[in-house]
Amino acid sequence: MPKLTIVAPFVAFIILHNEPLQPVLELSDNRHSNPVIDYLALARFDIFYLGLIIIGLGVGLFSLFSPKQVTGYRSYDAFLEAKLRSQSPNSVIGSLRLSLEKFLAASREEPALVDPHGHKASFPRRFNESMAALLENALSREELSEHQLLKDNDEPAIDRILQIMHHREPSQRSIWKHLFAAMPQNAVDIYRIEYLVADYSRPAMRLSVFCFLGIGICVMLVPTIITTFLVIDDLTNAGAVAVSTQ
Repeated sequence: MPKLTIVAPFVAFIILHNEPLQPVLELSDNRHSNPVIDYLALARFDIFYLGLIIIGLGVGLFSLFSPKQVTGYRSYDAFLEAKLRSQSPNSVIGSLRLSLEKFLAASREEPALVDPHGHKASFPRRFNESMAALLENALSREELSEHQLLKDNDEPAIDRILQIMHHREPSQRSIWKHLFAAMPQNAVDIYRIEYLVADYSRPAMRLSVFCFLGIGICVMLVPTIITTFLVIDDLTNAGAVAVSTQ
């Protein structure tokens, strides 16, 4: 439904330039004593048209730049169903690597995945918690201890595990090969992480789309507010005239 607003400005353009409709669209001059309110009332369709254009720009940006995981499926459930239907061990590992690379690329310094203050706009707390739980379940406590992947407080060193999976150095082949081999059985969690990364990507673009939609809706509300004010004003004036007549 929001995508239809891209077409709305063109429809409004046709209506506003359709001469037989002009008498229907026009309001009488001097509808209100306040010149500002009278001007807004006469320009209500122009204002509405401007609001549609702004909303159309926002929806257009969303359609062009939103990740395919979001725009290509009707919902998260539809995305998950499609991924599981075509699932293979390589696709699961590829999905995890893609999410991992995007997370590390967005980190200007060593990622603090378990730090409650280390999450970014494009990687919410849910991503951090999901990734940490996935890695903790993939390795046993003995394996973590054997590869010195435990912190001083006996908690898994998630950040170090991420670096090992990302760089895949030959000297650490046994651990990252084991990790990736254990991932296909967690396909649902991995695809959920992929969708989270896509859904929260490009925070600046998300903010731009939000601003376009918010401004467009506010502009479109102006004609409604003005018309409502005029109706209430007419009712008030009519009531005053009726009282004075009696």
